[in-house]
Amino acid sequence: MSRERLFDLDRAKGLGIFLVVLGHVVAREYPSDVSWYPILKERIYLFHMPFFMFVAGTIAGYTWKPISTLQDYMIFVKKRAERLLPAYFIFALIVFVGKLVAQSLTPRVDNPVKSVWSFFDVIITPYQSFSAYLWFIFVLFLLYAALPILLWMARGRFLWLLVFAAVVQFLPATPYFGIASFKEYLFVFLLGFVIMQETAPGVKFYDLFTQHLDKWWWVWVFVFVLGLVITQKNMLGDIFHFGKFKDFQPYKIIFGLLSIPVLLGFVRSAIANRSQFLLTLGTYTFVIYLMNTMAIGAVKALGLKFVAWDGANFYFYAPILLMAGLYLPIMIKKHFFRRVAYLDKITN
Repeated sequence: MSRERLFDLDRAKGLGIFLVVLGHVVAREYPSDVSWYPILKERIYLFHMPFFMFVAGTIAGYTWKPISTLQDYMIFVKKRAERLLPAYFIFALIVFVGKLVAQSLTPRVDNPVKSVWSFFDVIITPYQSFSAYLWFIFVLFLLYAALPILLWMARGRFLWLLVFAAVVQFLPATPYFGIASFKEYLFVFLLGFVIMQETAPGVKFYDLFTQHLDKWWWVWVFVFVLGLVITQKNMLGDIFHFGKFKDFQPYKIIFGLLSIPVLLGFVRSAIANRSQFLLTLGTYTFVIYLMNTMAIGAVKALGLKFVAWDGANFYFYAPILLMAGLYLPIMIKKHFFRRVAYLDKITN
């Protein structure tokens, strides 16, 4: 039986990838005399990936088919691996080769490749690798692989599963093999999954949650914006600055959770519930994620040959780089990848 498509989730994906690309407009080295973008990026990074992981969890929950045998589990993991990992490794290889070539031509390469052995960092330390922006795909695979095991252990006790994940996110974890990122986002991923489960026959938590948002969304927006302002102005001193400790990031947890009703409510609001822009981005989320950094880097490199991006020039650069990160991957998907069956398959 086919499931009804939830366009809310498509638009939520679109909004999530928009925020991701907005945060990638500048990778590491900021243009000089530009104070507003670092602040904007810092604020976005408080919540955009928790929201993105929550949406991934809701999709997992909405499309979930129970797994009862080890064979079913192996088939499930194999399908997830085929869906995510080929693109992860192929695009990591493209970045690897591209950076090696660029490093031979110019010293100004963000997050350069240190040696030929660095390619293995995409497995060993995906978040710190030369293609660090791809880490989400690797960690998403780990979350999918762990999901059936966690559900089997929970035996339907979703509350206990969430409590377990909530505690785990505060525990120390190694950065190797994506484990630290896995435990950081396990809770919001499972929260998205659980919200798609039924509270009664035919009624999901999601239905009740969205009914609440349709009525009270503006309250969540007020709380969220007020929190962003207060923490930016340091009105509460160091209370939100424990994030400097690697394994304790309450500011990110708080805003990550607050962003869920705010952003999901936004895509359901009259402002965005018919947005073709967000729907398009949601449709092409995966290929945008794979290629946005490369697209931004290429356009930036070309632009810098003619004009610096410092100071007031960045007001010109920022929207161009943002649109390049969003639309160049879509154009490549439509006009090139769809002509090559394998590339089309792994970037869907």
